[in-house]
Amino acid sequence: MNAGAPSTGSNSTPPPWPRFRFRLRTLFILMALASVVLAAGPYRAREYDVRKTRAEKLVTSLGGQVEHAGWSYQPSPGANWIALTFGFGESPERFWKVSLAGAPLTSDHIRQLGQCGWIRGLDLSNTAIGDEAGELQHALPDCKVQRRHE
Repeated sequence: MNAGAPSTGSNSTPPPWPRFRFRLRTLFILMALASVVLAAGPYRAREYDVRKTRAEKLVTSLGGQVEHAGWSYQPSPGANWIALTFGFGESPERFWKVSLAGAPLTSDHIRQLGQCGWIRGLDLSNTAIGDEAGELQHALPDCKVQRRHE
């Protein structure tokens, strides 16, 4: 018997761990699936960050101010560990207090602000907003809308 050849007799011991065999095609499929999961993980958090950035730009372009109004006990939507690792999302979500006193608001601006669930205070003093403020209060139930006319 050849000294370098594996033994096939009854005295041979099984390997301590099973040998896994897979093809290169299987590796490519697994890598593609992992890429999809890692790409889709931060997508929702990134979209949420983009919405917050656009809303802040809208408020500042109208001459308004955005102030910090506290933190949520929950992370922002889509802020899972993958998203937070890549710098997207807020671990505790930051709430806003927005002041648009005297700003030239239109109903389109009100509609855009109504999609911002992170706003907790909104000052619409001295604006030409009528019934839209009620719709805004309905769209943002956790937001305190202020309307004073001087």
